[in-house]
Amino acid sequence: MVEEFLIRAAESGVKFRVEDGRLKATAPKGAIDGDLAAYVEAHREQIIAGLLSGAGAHSLFGDAAPCLVRLETPQLPAPASFAQERLYFLQQLDPSGTHYHMPLATERAAAVGRAA
Repeated sequence: MVEEFLIRAAESGVKFRVEDGRLKATAPKGAIDGDLAAYVEAHREQIIAGLLSGAGAHSLFGDAAPCLVRLETPQLPAPASFAQERLYFLQQLDPSGTHYHMPLATERAAAVGRAA
């Protein structure tokens, strides 16, 4: 019931959020009419509980980040990153090059056995 109210309110441009345990609203001028104000006054605690419960309302209709929605995508290989593209380019220029190698020297405190 609260989520439906928040959806209808959002369609009118009214966004609710909870700050310091208090219900706050942001709305265009004239968007909050008498019926909306009366509903909020009568159901203030339920609206706050709904926003805090994570029912999607606080992130969909408040000032928080939007909810993530999984989209169906074709099973294509992921595109190469810019770093991978640079390495590929260097490899094409000089196939025997070692541009992507990062030399590193370490000091051993003990001798390394042959079996290792």
